[in-house]
Amino acid sequence: MYSAALASLVGLMLSITLQSANALNLSCKRTSGMHDGFSTRSVFESWFPKRVNPTADEQIPTSKDTQVSFQINGAKYTLTPSKVMTGSLPEKAGYKSVTGVRYKCNATSNEVKIAFGQPGKKANTKSLTTTASTSAKTPQSKSLVRWQRKTDSYVCKFAPKFNNALREAKRRGLNCAVDESGSTQATVAGLTLTQVPVSQHSNPSICNFATYRAGLKTVWTTSKDKQVYVQEAKRRSLKCGVDSSGSTQVATATSKPAISSAELDAERRKRLQAEAELAALKAQKQEQQKTISSDTKAPLLTIDSAVTEGKQGIILGRATDNIGIAEVTIDGQLVAFDVSGNFQFNTFVPATGKEVLVEISDLAGLSNSKVVSLSRSDGVQPATLSFASLNPMGRKVASNDTAVALIVGVDAYENTPARAIYADSDARVFADYASEKLGVPENRINILVNDGAGEREMLLSVKSWLSRAVKQNQSDVYVFFAGHGLASDDGEQMYLLPYDGAPELLDDTAIARERLFTDIASANPRSVTVFLDTCYSGITRGTDMLIASRPIAIKALKQSVPDNFTVMTAAAGDQTAKPLEEAKHGMFSYFLMKGMEGEADANQDSKITAGELHSYVQTNVIQQSSGNQTPELQGDANRVLVRFQ
Repeated sequence: MYSAALASLVGLMLSITLQSANALNLSCKRTSGMHDGFSTRSVFESWFPKRVNPTADEQIPTSKDTQVSFQINGAKYTLTPSKVMTGSLPEKAGYKSVTGVRYKCNATSNEVKIAFGQPGKKANTKSLTTTASTSAKTPQSKSLVRWQRKTDSYVCKFAPKFNNALREAKRRGLNCAVDESGSTQATVAGLTLTQVPVSQHSNPSICNFATYRAGLKTVWTTSKDKQVYVQEAKRRSLKCGVDSSGSTQVATATSKPAISSAELDAERRKRLQAEAELAALKAQKQEQQKTISSDTKAPLLTIDSAVTEGKQGIILGRATDNIGIAEVTIDGQLVAFDVSGNFQFNTFVPATGKEVLVEISDLAGLSNSKVVSLSRSDGVQPATLSFASLNPMGRKVASNDTAVALIVGVDAYENTPARAIYADSDARVFADYASEKLGVPENRINILVNDGAGEREMLLSVKSWLSRAVKQNQSDVYVFFAGHGLASDDGEQMYLLPYDGAPELLDDTAIARERLFTDIASANPRSVTVFLDTCYSGITRGTDMLIASRPIAIKALKQSVPDNFTVMTAAAGDQTAKPLEEAKHGMFSYFLMKGMEGEADANQDSKITAGELHSYVQTNVIQQSSGNQTPELQGDANRVLVRFQ
């Protein structure tokens, strides 16, 4: 067994020995990632590529028989019998050494020794110079990719970014400054850089951007873009720069420029002029003081006007003096005045009037004064209430393309002198709220007012126009009626009075509310919302009775409504729907429309339900009517009526 194993080993060694020095294709793949000692991954990979193929020429001596070492582009690689190769860099230019970059190879160190033979001579490690290399690659390299060996010379391959290139050269401890073509002059980041021996310059303050290596010292000069160059000097904490011509003979920032004799003469003339002006001012002040001390004439005070505008009094006056006014005071309060002595004073004037003391004094201390009386009008304005104007053009809502609206308003009637004050105005304004707040298209809104709202017109609008306009199970229907309503004698029936209706002939000339709802429901809409600014007590929005022979108000009994109906009425069955005189609208109608503007959105969720709107209207109507009018709601309180975008 021992002999067989020995024969096998000898055969393997003989097989490898018979290969030529270049027969072994040694290939190693990097298995470790980016090392912390490098600024970027590209810089790391410029030293330690993903794949390395060491050759016999790159082999260097090693003290261990079980290892094979190579030096490639300045980095050292050590291969062990386990086919694991590690890369390292020595410490350079103050940067820490780099070790432990791992590769997996296709051959062991013993196989490499047999294939390559004896280790080659140690690589030349002379100080790097700036000798040109004709074998350098294209100058458009994206990074400082590698160092290329040419006999004993090396070429710096600089990146387009000047700062990064110099920083990387310093990290490597290299002293070179040539471009990739081998030229000793390179244009990098807008700078023309030239390597010049320091001995050619006598000024010790020149920027030395190069490193010190083997006794060689170099400097950079530039021919353009001074600002970039100075910024680089500042980044390196150097107090030097270059001028716009590219000269390197520039003094340090701490040096002081010499002052010429002409500049000294100009400074002396400025100083003498300032001294002369100061002397003239001093003489003028002395003369003025002399005039003041001899003055005996008191200042003159003139009150041009003293008026009251509302509760504010306004005094306009003028103070003059031969030597100058020192101050103006009114009731002890200093008042500003201009160069001519004009002044203005504003003050509150109570209902009982007010007297103020105006005093002036000059520079000599002489004074003058006057008492000014201010009064207010005795007229007492009556207390009034005001309400904000209606405005449907505020917050936007989505369009409800299938919705329809029937709007009726009757102020003056044909068969009764009792008016429903502002009812026609309520109807016209509500039409805008139907389009702007309920989203009803304007061409799907039917408006009937005054003599256009007779019994025939109202019934045809429901049975003909509305039934044709409704899209079954899709359309939302809105009905608004402002005008007279009346209940039957027993209170069981409630009627809406059209323009030509007669209060004495309700069954024949008025429209029963129950019939109106039935006709609308027969069109089969998705929902119906009804707003009724009317009452059924027989008392008008004023104080008139619709039927003189029936002076006692009738209480209408509450009627049920269809399932998909939501009905808001202005008042309870025995109450009267009143106007809001200050707003020139029916009280119910005004707060109904004001709430739809957004004020009824109690929870601020950009939606107004029937319950929220009714609560807002009811609260305000009860307050303004002193509790004599209470709006009511029947139907679905959760139905969303207004939905803001």
